[in-house]
Amino acid sequence: MAISGYKADIFVSGEAIPFEAESMMTNTEEKEFVISDRSKRVWDRVAFITVERLLDAEDEENPDGLWIVVPENEYELNRLEGKITFAEEQEGQLFRVSGEYVPLTNVAGAYEYTFTLESDNQTIPAFHSAQMNRVQGKKDVTGSIAKWFTTSDLFVDNFHKGKPVVLEFYTDESDIPAVKLWALLSTVEVTASQEAVVEESIEFEAVADKEGRVISFG
Repeated sequence: MAISGYKADIFVSGEAIPFEAESMMTNTEEKEFVISDRSKRVWDRVAFITVERLLDAEDEENPDGLWIVVPENEYELNRLEGKITFAEEQEGQLFRVSGEYVPLTNVAGAYEYTFTLESDNQTIPAFHSAQMNRVQGKKDVTGSIAKWFTTSDLFVDNFHKGKPVVLEFYTDESDIPAVKLWALLSTVEVTASQEAVVEESIEFEAVADKEGRVISFG
């Protein structure tokens, strides 16, 4: 089904904000646990994240209960989703998380975007074969954003700092982005004409977070 382009949207991350002992909720299999507060579901790209498991219920000595830190090798961390995943079911277990999240705001004045998923496919030649054989090599994500220029611009600030940002791309009016990724800005161009409105175009390339994750799909 075709989707009207005006329903698309883009969000970009701001400065990281600390959070502490936030509750987590799970799916029916009790393997995936996500931070309950939706506004904190993108965690800083390199900040230390602490996951704790409730060992004992609250008592006089521990009014919040007794919590122990879960070793990092027991779960997979997804910073773009604010989520941890265990290999085995964690039946009846309660978890909480502390760290830093990045708030997301709408890219004001944006009217066009592109993102391209690429792969450096490698050719594997062989004797007695008339057909080309390939395997997928390194992957990459690149793209661009076109918007009306504003004087207080987050993209220009992050370009000068050389700091990666999170970009969320929506294709419709749902609350689930089609693509969410870590991006390093490669070009910020401002165009002005006497007969037109000042415009800004941004180009970006994907980068990995601390765990090596680059992109997440809705």
